[in-house]
Amino acid sequence: MLEGAMEPKTIAERVAKLGFPAVALTDRNGLYGAMAFSEACMAKGVQPIVGAMLGVARPGEIGGEAAIDWLALLAKDEQGYANLCKLVSQAHLDRPVEQEPHVEFPRLEGLSDGLIAMTAESEGALVRLIADGQQLKAEAYLDQLERLFPDRLYIELSRRNDAVEDAAETGLIDLAYARHLPLVGTNPAAYADPSFHAAHDAMLCIANSAYVESAERVTSSLTPGSRIRQQCRSFSPISPKRWRIRSSSHSAVRSPRPSEGPSCRGLVRMRMKSSGAMHVRGLMRD
Repeated sequence: MLEGAMEPKTIAERVAKLGFPAVALTDRNGLYGAMAFSEACMAKGVQPIVGAMLGVARPGEIGGEAAIDWLALLAKDEQGYANLCKLVSQAHLDRPVEQEPHVEFPRLEGLSDGLIAMTAESEGALVRLIADGQQLKAEAYLDQLERLFPDRLYIELSRRNDAVEDAAETGLIDLAYARHLPLVGTNPAAYADPSFHAAHDAMLCIANSAYVESAERVTSSLTPGSRIRQQCRSFSPISPKRWRIRSSSHSAVRSPRPSEGPSCRGLVRMRMKSSGAMHVRGLMRD
């Protein structure tokens, strides 16, 4: 209820109906729903990919005073899954109890193998720094991410009327082209059926102790899948990337980057009810 309301079975049924070859679940600082999610997906013939939205303290040299950002991490193989388990455990156990669960950035050293990283839209340090006009710090942060996740780093783009994301979009695309990094278009989806929009908006008010009529609150968005696909394709002349999904569980690899520049791939990020906030990323077929 922190961010969405979908059970693992609902996710599996929906993505199977949409023809997704795989879908990734990213709990917020946890792996709470990984088992139920994996079982539900395999029952529907959809490959489950386990991940996490990890809270990461911004490096001090990049202006990280009390700043905690997010990284979306997906387990590419068994090593990645093992490293992800260690990271989410450290997020809860190795931090001051008065602070939100997170890991210090240096903790990623030695625990990034087998993990695919995405920059987490407006919740990520890269987007926040660019939107704040701190280009040099954004590039320094990206340097560190590229070093930790070589050939496994994706820059996220989302178009959902978010001021931070809108302010950073041009800078993100420029960085992707300059560094030959792939782009991935994403959109949060918190429920499977559009008719649940009003109920989800009310649930967010309960979760955040806010009134429905309050202008300063988190609101539920309503973006049709057709619009997501169109938005992703509008990143011209960026051409779609082809994904290869391995048959083993918890694995996803991408095809080589095209030489002409970065590519864009659309993902739907779903959010569901759990003891922790969950996100689901599904690979969209053209």
